[in-house]
Amino acid sequence: DPAEIYKMRLPSVGSVLELVETIPMNIRGQGIAWDRSNPGVIYGIIRATAAERTAGGTHKVVAFRLSR
Repeated sequence: DPAEIYKMRLPSVGSVLELVETIPMNIRGQGIAWDRSNPGVIYGIIRATAAERTAGGTHKVVAFRLSR
């Protein structure tokens, strides 16, 4: 999956979302989550590659502050 999130706008009429912005994220994983207790913060997963795991690395969860 691309390492990005999509800012969308609800339509005033109809059922088609409008793409407002594509925001690149430093993530390698399929999960993202908003922090509902801290507006503007989103968490993402950086999955360790096979080589990183062999070298003792692990998956990481990172927090991003969005200023949009």
